[in-house]
Amino acid sequence: VNANASDTTASDAVPTSGTLARSQVVPLAPGEYNATIAAGLLRAARLGDFVWRDGNGNGIQDATEAGVPNVKVVLTGTDALGNPGSLSQNTDGSGGYLFDNLVPGSYTVTFHAPTGLGFTVPDQGADDARDSAANPNSGAAPTVTLGSGQTNRTIDAGLVGAGVDIIKFVNGQDAHAPAGPTLVVGTNATFTYEVRNTGNVSLAAVAVRDDNGTPGNAADDFTPTFTGGDANGNNLLDLGEVWTYSATRPVVAGQYTNIAVVNGTPAYPPGTNTPGFPPGSTVPGVTPPSDNDPANYFGEQRDHGDLPSPLYSGVLG
Repeated sequence: VNANASDTTASDAVPTSGTLARSQVVPLAPGEYNATIAAGLLRAARLGDFVWRDGNGNGIQDATEAGVPNVKVVLTGTDALGNPGSLSQNTDGSGGYLFDNLVPGSYTVTFHAPTGLGFTVPDQGADDARDSAANPNSGAAPTVTLGSGQTNRTIDAGLVGAGVDIIKFVNGQDAHAPAGPTLVVGTNATFTYEVRNTGNVSLAAVAVRDDNGTPGNAADDFTPTFTGGDANGNNLLDLGEVWTYSATRPVVAGQYTNIAVVNGTPAYPPGTNTPGFPPGSTVPGVTPPSDNDPANYFGEQRDHGDLPSPLYSGVLG
C-alpha cells in the first residue's frame, strides 16, 4: 500500500480481514473525477518439497532412497505486506511437505531432525531439486523470496544416521554362544574381529577393545591389533569397508567369555565437499554408534601325557 509517491500507480487497498481490503476515505467535490484509487492483487505462493534418508551419505537424492514421514518442518518469514509469520507441519507418509496459500514474501524453512539423526552434507551436485538445503548445524535452509504466484519445490533435507557392527571369532569360529570351541589350557586362543559400517556416514576414531573376560574391570581391557580394511587409507571406516583386527591370549581353564566392543564418531564421507563440512568432519546431531559381540570357548585342562608330543629325533640305542 502506498509503495511510492505516485497516487496514480500505488495501491490503496489496505487488507482488513480474509480477502477483503479497503481504501482510504476519498472526499469528492461536485463534478470531481478521481482516477487514483487502485488495488494491486497478489496470487498465492507455495514453498515445499521433501525430506529423505540419504542412504549412501552423498548429499543427493538417489532413486532408491525413500522419504521420511513425520519430520517437523517450520516456516518463518515476512510477507510482502510486512506481516511476520510462522507455520509448521510434519512431513506426510512419503516425506513430502508443502506450505501453500502463502502471501508472497521472504521465508525460511527449518527442519527438525528426529532424535539421533542429523543432516547430510548440503549443496552437493548441480541440481537444487536433488540436493539437501538444510544447514547441518541449525536445520535451516537459506531464505527464499517468493513472488506473486511463484512455487518453489526445491527446499529439501537429507537425513543420515550412524551404525556399526562387530563380529568376533575364536580360532576362526563365530562362537557367539557357549560353549564354543574346546581349547587346551597352555595354548593360545586367537581372536579375530570384523567391523562393518551399517550407517549412512563414515566413522572416524574407530576404537575396538576387549574386556579380557572381566566385564566389571576395565583396567585389564586390551586393544586388538588393526590388520587391514582401510581401502583408501583415509582413516575413516567408510560405507562398504570391513576392518579386521586380531589378538592372542593364553587359554584359561573352564568356560570363558569375553566381549568385544566397538565405537566410532560419525563423519562426512569422502566424495562430499561443502565449506564448513568437509570429508572427515563430525556430523552434528548424529548419535555415535556402538556395538558389542561376545565370544566363547571352553578351556580343557589336560595331563602332560595327553598333550601332543614333539617328534623324537634322537638315535636309537
